[in-house]
Amino acid sequence: FNYERRDELQVCFADDPSDAKGFRTVYTGPATPYGEGLWPIPALGIGYGETKIIETYDLFKAIAEDTEFSPNFNDGYRIELIADAILESAEKGQWVSLQQPQPALVK
Repeated sequence: FNYERRDELQVCFADDPSDAKGFRTVYTGPATPYGEGLWPIPALGIGYGETKIIETYDLFKAIAEDTEFSPNFNDGYRIELIADAILESAEKGQWVSLQQPQPALVK
């Protein structure tokens, strides 16, 4: 993703045939998740506003349907463990092990 070209995604798939490996451009549009409502024609672009609309929609949908939403607290906690390990690794100049999440916080 490049914010200067918000209507394009550069994708590469590991299972592509060897003679077709490499990045290719995919344009956002109606076939993109949430695209039917946000991008009725291809290449309109993904912006900050659209991202917040999608996040809000997913949150309200999870509340209305009484289902788990994501990202949630556990996702944020795991991301912070990774961030802490990155900082520790940079300070020590070596690989470090990730702490395992505490069982009470993980569903």
